[in-house]
Amino acid sequence: MVGYIDLLAAEALGPLSKEQRSALAVLEKSYRRLSGLIDNLLFLSFDTVESLHLESGSVKLQELFPQVIAQCKAKPVKGNIVISHEVPPDLPPVQADSNKVEWALGQLMDNAIKFNQEGGRIHLSARKNGRRVEIAVADTGEGIPAEKLAEIFEPFHQLDSSTTRKAGGAGIGLTLTKRIVEAHGSKLQVESVPGKGTRFSFSLPQAQVIYE
Repeated sequence: MVGYIDLLAAEALGPLSKEQRSALAVLEKSYRRLSGLIDNLLFLSFDTVESLHLESGSVKLQELFPQVIAQCKAKPVKGNIVISHEVPPDLPPVQADSNKVEWALGQLMDNAIKFNQEGGRIHLSARKNGRRVEIAVADTGEGIPAEKLAEIFEPFHQLDSSTTRKAGGAGIGLTLTKRIVEAHGSKLQVESVPGKGTRFSFSLPQAQVIYE
């Protein structure tokens, strides 16, 4: 699929009309959505937290956060949403699987974008908390009723089908994010006020210092 999409986009098979380019853009968007869903389903195939293989190492959040933000801003964002991040320059590195933590943060950021409001804000932050580092994604979105908080981590489950149709998604991103966080020996916390916003957070241990 990717090969033929690239050939069409490069007009290697002939020139495209305005209508054909528009159709190709829809095809590219659908492919990216399908590719993301396949990746998520592969993650979901790990039945337990213990089966998730972590390639743990020293991770500098000062370098990781800009990558997460850049990925979010590379996607179409509606509603004039302001995305920001904050990490102290002297924050110590954390011990984690960089790729999986980046993926999990991407899911939290995507959700914050999907369920935010016109002119809303999203803030990704990190701060030292004892020997651990707390990471949080806070938004000014729709919020989640207290009695529904436990349901958001159920796979293939959406709180409101109408919201699902509006925002899109298969309902497995938070399930996988929770598993990744737990595989790191942490817990994904959620605080939310309907109509005002939601804050997801978890902590990671500081990276081990090896003296030679």
